[in-house]
Amino acid sequence: MQLGELLITATLRHEMPELEAEHGSLIKQRAKNALEIQSLEDQVLHAINTTSTEALLEESEVFNMLVALQASAYAIKSKVHRIEDSQRRINDVRTTIDKASILFFVLQDMALVRHTYQFSLRWFMTLFKDALVTLPRANTGKDRLESLTGHFAGMLYGGAARSLFEEDKLPFAVLMLA
Repeated sequence: MQLGELLITATLRHEMPELEAEHGSLIKQRAKNALEIQSLEDQVLHAINTTSTEALLEESEVFNMLVALQASAYAIKSKVHRIEDSQRRINDVRTTIDKASILFFVLQDMALVRHTYQFSLRWFMTLFKDALVTLPRANTGKDRLESLTGHFAGMLYGGAARSLFEEDKLPFAVLMLA
């Protein structure tokens, strides 16, 4: 799993547990729907291959299967719309949280400045989860996610700056802004 996905999962679990649960169930439903459609298509193709041309034109088993397939397609389209809506909301989270994931690589680049600067992914994730918990609940939605990114950046700078030499703090701050 990529770092961005880890941060998104942590954010969804803390900020939007209902969206995470809905998205998980909708993904399972999508797989189930795909199997159902494939089964119906296979039945229709089999029936077409085994039915005479004259019988196809009359109201037959093939016609009934086509009607069932059409009804299933309408039901699945509405479910796909719900999946796309939840995916769109998750993508909003992703675009905001990706900014925070870049900061991990800024930390890793500090090892190029001095080899003694080593920051672990575990420390980074713990700090991110602490930022989720300590962020004031003043706003909601996209504004809250933007606030989270700024709050996390401040916590990250404060935490990392304690272990940096004085002459490396300014370059670190500049890298965080870039």
